[in-house]
Amino acid sequence: MNIIIEQIRDGLYTFNLELDYSYDRVVSEFENESWELHKDRKDTSGLAGDPYQERSGLMNPKSAILQSIRDYVSSNQVKQQVIEHLYQHQGKYVSSMWEGWSAEQMYNNTFWGSIYNRDYPGFAISNHLDTRLQVATALIYFTEKDDADQSTTYYTSENKDNKIRIENGFGKGVLHLNDHASWHEGANNSNKIRYSLICGLLIKVQ
Repeated sequence: MNIIIEQIRDGLYTFNLELDYSYDRVVSEFENESWELHKDRKDTSGLAGDPYQERSGLMNPKSAILQSIRDYVSSNQVKQQVIEHLYQHQGKYVSSMWEGWSAEQMYNNTFWGSIYNRDYPGFAISNHLDTRLQVATALIYFTEKDDADQSTTYYTSENKDNKIRIENGFGKGVLHLNDHASWHEGANNSNKIRYSLICGLLIKVQ
């Protein structure tokens, strides 16, 4: 497996995963898992349009294939790759937002982890920013092909300026720096289940 990161604009990147497995095989593995509805895990009322009524999560898959994908994407190797790209393109800016940290300090003071999501038709999350504990967020899709009805869209403001729809598809994804210009929304307006892996680079809180 391999992650390929390429810049779209400041703070926004493609985050594409080259997989060793076919679409049909991965979806089959998803279908055999036991998913937990997010609404049963925590109080989500009022959050970005209360999207979690139509979303389930999977933290620890039984499938060796799904575990291997999650282990790779959550690895220190990929964490280092993410941080290197953020600092390569916007090092001074990134540092200024988080205590003047160098890339090494960012690595040492953050967690990098992921969880699978299953979004049913009707899922929607309104335009929002991520929490300040989150330095960066990545999302990898496991849809069969690019589908505008299963997309995430980015803007540079709450008013939805400078719209960019992110291409989805099998192994396609996106990475964003969490700043004031990373407004985004997403939905599953199709008649199919949307599977994805969401990843976060989060500040360690002691």
